[in-house]
Amino acid sequence: MHSERNKGYRSGYASVNGLRMYYKIHGTGRPLVLLHGSLTTIDTSFGKLLPSLSETGQVISMEQQGHGRTADTDRPLTYEQMAEDTTELLRQLRIEKADFFGYSMGSAVAMQIAKEQQLTREFKGWKPDEIQAIKPPAFIITCDSDVVRPEHVIEIFRLLGGGVAGDLTGLPRSRLAMLPGTTHVTMAERADWLLPMIKEFLNVPVPEGND
Repeated sequence: MHSERNKGYRSGYASVNGLRMYYKIHGTGRPLVLLHGSLTTIDTSFGKLLPSLSETGQVISMEQQGHGRTADTDRPLTYEQMAEDTTELLRQLRIEKADFFGYSMGSAVAMQIAKEQQLTREFKGWKPDEIQAIKPPAFIITCDSDVVRPEHVIEIFRLLGGGVAGDLTGLPRSRLAMLPGTTHVTMAERADWLLPMIKEFLNVPVPEGND
């Protein structure tokens, strides 16, 4: 593992499962792992969020196989492999416990890490009982003009305990937000909306047995 300090952050490369994987570390404190989207990089997915997020904790970001400063290699690009690469990098960085924030493809990598089970090379999606088995609180953020259908997002939210009358039953452990007038790509531009919601969610105490 090689790293160097730049203005306000530490960056470097780690030998991870045959990759020379690029990573950045901003700030100190409670770790938050950022997982970028497909065909993007740390900067294009999170450039507008990173400065503020790193003010209150340690932010760890990396670029996956064939993205940004991490070169491609001779193996299939799968959610399973990206999750394994991510967890191995975190192990080398001695990060034992962290929160995860994934954008687009990165959200699927985060789900794979939370499920801790293998996928086939041709990703078919998750079964309802696999989603229900996820115990840590989740914050699902989508857009009203996203590539993912709203009903699909709501279905996942319900499987994670959402869609209940909170005044009667109490708030569920997971949350859902839909950004108006926003597309899948322009979500990364909505830092002014995303930051307050993400920071507030990360500061909510995790119920016992859900970490």
